Amino acid sequence: MVKLVILQNKFDKRIENFTAIVSDVRIEEADAYGGGIKTELIFEFGEDEPQLKLDMKLDKWVDDGNGGRTPRTSSTIYKFFKSCAKLNIEFDFNDDYTEVTTTPSLLGKEVSFEVQAKSFVPDPSEVDAETGDPRTVTFYIWRTASIKGSSSAAPSKPAPVATVEVKPVDLEAVKKNWLNIVSGIPEKCQFSGLLAAKNEFVKGKVFSAEETTYYSEARKVKSMIDMLVAEGFLVKKGVEYAKNDEKILEGLM
Repeated sequence: MVKLVILQNKFDKRIENFTAIVSDVRIEEADAYGGGIKTELIFEFGEDEPQLKLDMKLDKWVDDGNGGRTPRTSSTIYKFFKSCAKLNIEFDFNDDYTEVTTTPSLLGKEVSFEVQAKSFVPDPSEVDAETGDPRTVTFYIWRTASIKGSSSAAPSKPAPVATVEVKPVDLEAVKKNWLNIVSGIPEKCQFSGLLAAKNEFVKGKVFSAEETTYYSEARKVKSMIDMLVAEGFLVKKGVEYAKNDEKILEGLM
């Protein structure tokens, strides 16, 4: 007898609690049920793991009173963001809500997600063709439970930290490394493609602790990419980036 083994399918929909290491956090647009476009907050956990996709219901967000927008308190995405806030995780979006970063970065961290499923019957007269029962809609309320063992419980008092000498960073060297990174991307790619190229470039390389932040911290990674766009090494159109090979070659000389 041979025992049946159920393999993980990266296209599976997440519907159960799980813990995984985050490899990417990004925004994507997708076709909505019944037509139209929806905006999704996507967490990736490596090439072979299913993604976690959360519908942001962006069209229903309201004015936050400070020039920005925020989800309604009754929405599932609000409950998710609130669970992250309890763990001191902040989300920063660009002006058109096509890009996102977290502070501190979740990339490379082990995160535990918990979910609660709720179902309702939108129309008792609408019957499921397969079962003959009224069609049931199930939605999922996700929350972040812990990050690397941390939880929403009050943190213990930190131990005194010894003073560490901070060495200056050679930003020109960092910039040239980023030029090498984007020189190897396809003609066009999205933000996740830039992160993948960056991860491949730094693999096996050793940098100072200060310089490493320009490849690992979400804010600094975003600032380097924005700088490359501002200086014409990359051209951004919507959610896509196109490289300017001639300009990059000039910058590497």
